[in-house]
Parts: sequence; structure tokens; C-alpha cells
Amino acid sequence: MTEERTTPDGRRWVVMDEHGATWSAATEKAETFRRRLAGWMGRSVVGPGEGLWLEPCRCVHTCFMRFPLDIVFISGGDRVLRVVRSVRPWRVVWGGWRVRSALEVPAGSLPGHAAVGARLIKARHPSTAQC
Repeated sequence: MTEERTTPDGRRWVVMDEHGATWSAATEKAETFRRRLAGWMGRSVVGPGEGLWLEPCRCVHTCFMRFPLDIVFISGGDRVLRVVRSVRPWRVVWGGWRVRSALEVPAGSLPGHAAVGARLIKARHPSTAQC
């Protein structure tokens, strides 16, 4: 499981690497089969910094999508196993047997240094943090 700096509430997270670079500033977690299957289908636009964390997930489809995605496949040990950029609609991408989860973000929004081996960390998004 990904290191979580606070107790998850299932809504918004900031996903960053171990160097503090943000990979997705407003990430929603999809843990149910229905939520993972639907993903972002039918949405015409996704806001800057938005992401979708799919867990468990070894394979991602982009059926019925209206925009391309960057997809990061992550191990159970929080390490990036595969990065696939600019996946167009109507594609299927297999992450591999060791993959535990996937992060979807709009194409072009991953940092340039996003690469295999990076360790990802999730932290509660400031808008959902409790005082």
C-alpha cells in the first residue's frame, strides 16, 4: 500500500514522489469495482492537477474517453513500475503482474522526471484536511 500521511477519507489526495515533486495535486481514489471500471468515462475535460488512483488495478482501458491519459503503474511497495504517456482513447494498457495500483492523469501533466523506480507518497489534499 502507498504511504499515507493521514487517515484516508476516500476523496482528495496529493500524490508526490520522494523528492517532493507533485504528480497529481487533486487525486480521487477509486476502490470499488464500479468506480474503477467507470473511471473518467464520459467526462469531456479534467481540471489541472486532477488524478484518479485505481486500487487494485493491473490494467487500464480508455474506452469512451474523450482525452488521452498518462498512466503510472505502481507496486504494492509504492514504487513506479511503468509509466505510459499519452494513451489515446480506445486503448488497453497492461501494467504487469507486480502492479498493485495505477494513477491516471491527463496526458502531459506528469513531471518530466517521472520514471520507473520512483517512490510515490499520498497526502491528504488541503481542501479535505480536518482542522
